[in-house]
Amino acid sequence: MNKKSRFYLPFFLTLILFLSMVNLSGDGWRNMTWVPGAPYNTERYAAGCAVQYEQAGTTATYIYVFGGNYDGYLGMSLSNRVFRYDPWADLQGQACWTQMANMPYSAYDFGVESGVRDGIVRLYLFAGYGPGYRNQIYEYTPITNTFLYRRTMSTREGTTQIGSVGGKLYAIGGDNGSTFLTINQEYNPATNGLLNRMQEPADRGDQAVVSVGDSVIFCIGGAYGSLSWADYANSNYMYKPSSNSWSIKANRGYLASGAVGGYFNDIIYNFSGGNSATYLRTVGRYRVSTNSWLSDGPLMPAVQDGAVCGVVTHFYKPTPFDLLTPTNGATVGSLKPTLTWESSDRTKGPRIWVITGGINASTTTARNSAYTITSDTTSANDTLLYTLYYSLEAIVDATVDSIVDLTTNSYTFTSDLLADTVYYWKVRRTDYYEETERWSNQLDWWFRTPPAVAIELSSFSAWLYRGGIKVIWRTESEKDNLRWLIERAYEKADNYTLIGTVDGQGNKPTPTDYAFTDKGVSKEGRYFYRLGAINSQGETEWNGPVSVIYRVSEAGSSILSVLPSGRGNVKINYIIGESSNTRIELFDLTGRRIATLLDGRKEKGKFSLTWNGRMSNGSSAPRGVYFCRMQSGSLSKVVKFVYMK
Repeated sequence: MNKKSRFYLPFFLTLILFLSMVNLSGDGWRNMTWVPGAPYNTERYAAGCAVQYEQAGTTATYIYVFGGNYDGYLGMSLSNRVFRYDPWADLQGQACWTQMANMPYSAYDFGVESGVRDGIVRLYLFAGYGPGYRNQIYEYTPITNTFLYRRTMSTREGTTQIGSVGGKLYAIGGDNGSTFLTINQEYNPATNGLLNRMQEPADRGDQAVVSVGDSVIFCIGGAYGSLSWADYANSNYMYKPSSNSWSIKANRGYLASGAVGGYFNDIIYNFSGGNSATYLRTVGRYRVSTNSWLSDGPLMPAVQDGAVCGVVTHFYKPTPFDLLTPTNGATVGSLKPTLTWESSDRTKGPRIWVITGGINASTTTARNSAYTITSDTTSANDTLLYTLYYSLEAIVDATVDSIVDLTTNSYTFTSDLLADTVYYWKVRRTDYYEETERWSNQLDWWFRTPPAVAIELSSFSAWLYRGGIKVIWRTESEKDNLRWLIERAYEKADNYTLIGTVDGQGNKPTPTDYAFTDKGVSKEGRYFYRLGAINSQGETEWNGPVSVIYRVSEAGSSILSVLPSGRGNVKINYIIGESSNTRIELFDLTGRRIATLLDGRKEKGKFSLTWNGRMSNGSSAPRGVYFCRMQSGSLSKVVKFVYMK
């Protein structure tokens, strides 16, 4: 296979790393097997691929496949289509391939890698061929399903591959249409900056680039020399960004370019590829800690070159889990309440997905199968445990009362809680197999124990409002309620000061909404509020506290809070820094826009609006996790919230 015929169909690799995994005995996975996955939606080779990894405030783990060539061995029919693959759905036998927004251009032979900007996971596309050699960097944001041009690179190139260390992305090697390159460019998504770093020890293109431990990058194999007749390498170079240095590691036992690689548990897995003699089904395995190549894994199900690869190790349910009951702000019926949260199901062990795409020796069209490689290895610590935290104040860390080592998704208190008291609660899930932890999705969830007097308080909150703080609450019924006391504390929930009173409703079986605006705040910081209900006997029932952070001024436009406001409504409080055209939209977890709440010019100031739970098509939105995005002028802000009917 000469370079001319091979090198217009190279591969792209990128992967997500889940680090510090529990060690397995032996030389990695045991009893490895290939298991078929749902076929790729369309024939492709030399596509781009990246894993959108799970992070607090983001959606679940997906594998994205971008572009590629679909017209045979030497054809040049390039694609701009993007598909998202959901491994969890595939394991459940559900539909798992979704077509997303098209790329702004058609291309193949380009690099893709995951990065983070403004706290949001994004995927970055580097250079490639489409048609002609490209030098642009584009950014794809999964939660909004949109592309954004970011900048140009210093050279036009294809077959470059991307590594990731410390939040920065490294575009290594490639070709410029006539020769292969030693180039190594560092891209910072946060600053949009691009730096030339120490070059690779030898010219390489179409190599397997694998990030390890968020500290080093391995570059294995590839092609070198002239594109008109390329040679194939078995080299293994390691780049360390912290010292900007390269070192030579143990060579792979065979020559190949177009291979893809994935890392897990101290092992780099090197799949398929091809050389001048043949296409390969080989699964090479390199142990990082000993700088040694192990015995090969089981052969791939088919000869494959120009495939793409993703590493996924999170196999409990891959979305942040929810608190269930009691719902936020509910009054429980007992001083020994039962709390429940979403269970976390997962299958045993990690998997590496190799979405084959590519070509083989007998056909000029791309394959469209997907396979996973897995293991039946078990671990003594293959356990999911939950810790329940509860407190009289909003929980910001783990220094509060807790119930530990729960193996089920519910807990019933065995001793009475305080009467007439608001308790905040959240749950932390610990996966000892993967050494990972995750907090429950909701922030500042609370419930109230049964009151001593007959006032049914259904909601109580505080938020910034026109230069002050507005306290709002709602009762479903009142009995013998003469007056409300509103008290405030600064920085700590103690040393309260009376700041106002509001008449109660006496005896009333129907709901009442209350509001009180505190315009006496001046210092920046956190303010706490509590409500006292006084009956005819002079007894006071206290509720709260709730808290809010006050800022004297806001430099720009932003969403301040997204809060439930009763009866299936959600209140959105926002600030406009400068008079500008403003748009507020809601998106679901797939990135689909479900409602536009505001689209027009707004003057400078603080405002609020209410969403009634209806989507743009008029139907009711299901309970779940949503994103609220505000765009005002050149500024944009995204806030995640949970909608509970």
